[in-house]
Amino acid sequence: MQLPDQLEFSCPVKLLYGRRALEHLPYEFGARNVRRPLLLSDEDAVRENRMRALTDALRASEIELGAVEPPAQGIDLDLVHELAAIYRDRDHDALLVMGGGALMDLAKLVNIVVSTGQDDPAGFGASNGIAQRLKPMALIAPAAASGGEASGHVKADRIELQSIHLMPDLAVIDERTVGAPDQKAVLNAGLTALAFGVEAMLGAKRNPMVDIYAANAVQMAMAALQSAAEMPVALTTRMLTASATVMAGCILAGKAPGKLHRLGTCLAATGRLSFSEALGVLLPAAVTLEAHKHGRVPARLLSALMGLERSSGTPVGQRSLLAATALMSLLNDLYRLTEGRLPRNLRDAGFEPDDLAAVCAAFDETAGDGDQDAAMVMLQQALDGKPNQSGC
Repeated sequence: MQLPDQLEFSCPVKLLYGRRALEHLPYEFGARNVRRPLLLSDEDAVRENRMRALTDALRASEIELGAVEPPAQGIDLDLVHELAAIYRDRDHDALLVMGGGALMDLAKLVNIVVSTGQDDPAGFGASNGIAQRLKPMALIAPAAASGGEASGHVKADRIELQSIHLMPDLAVIDERTVGAPDQKAVLNAGLTALAFGVEAMLGAKRNPMVDIYAANAVQMAMAALQSAAEMPVALTTRMLTASATVMAGCILAGKAPGKLHRLGTCLAATGRLSFSEALGVLLPAAVTLEAHKHGRVPARLLSALMGLERSSGTPVGQRSLLAATALMSLLNDLYRLTEGRLPRNLRDAGFEPDDLAAVCAAFDETAGDGDQDAAMVMLQQALDGKPNQSGC
């Protein structure tokens, strides 16, 4: 898949993509009245000296960039308060985050504190408790990402929040700052973005903007996963992965996690496979189950998975089989590529039929609207990676 040299999407997160996307930051900051951003970066960004491209891009501008040492692994309120104090004492007016995963969660919590004055972000409640717009925040997106960086979700320690106001205003994907993650990190990020995109496109409720993000997430993630065999991982693959994860975050926005997301979390909690691996093995079953529920698989999903040329003309009754087959084929390829490290199904990860009830019981705590039965069917079909087309 060939990406254009320059790409912009707006609402809810403006995305700048390109070979020199960072050079657009001064203009974007100026439009948001940002003059003194505080940079949070992770250890990988420091080790790979990615900050140099950023400082070069800002050199001729009036932007005064401040920075702190990369925070240690783990998030606690003391660290949030320490960074919030630095933000206030140095008169910063925005956050700039170079990294993903826990670092972005930390930045979101700091932004809550400096924007609202409330020292304990947990006080806002889990769902949409943040009603006000927060101070500007920009993400310099990496290829090694969790998929939630651009979302309105944050989860750290005892704090779990959802609000569209937690989304960054701006995401920048630049060749010089996507980093050089290993194959495992790229595969994990690609699978997560793919799953978020597929689940969104399977949903019964249509949202044109979400469809745009979801189709891009699926298409870019598929292209990245199919080309991840190159070592070291090629620049195009890294750019595709970073783009897919930003799109995945936009899909989530401030909504509650979907069934696939929640079931993947329960599987990952067993310690037998990662969250991204859990999403991967569930995908073929999710496609066939939702196809049975709604009577079809959207043609746009098939196109995103396989390309328009291969998907066009496929009869409606064959779409779910073709989509599930494409996903199973991808999992088989990744299994061979990683010499069995990345599972094709739940048995590969060490699960047996008797283990499924415990996973379903954990899922039941978050389930509703008949999701319990659907979760067990999905787990049973994912056990051997053989989803049946009847959905039962």
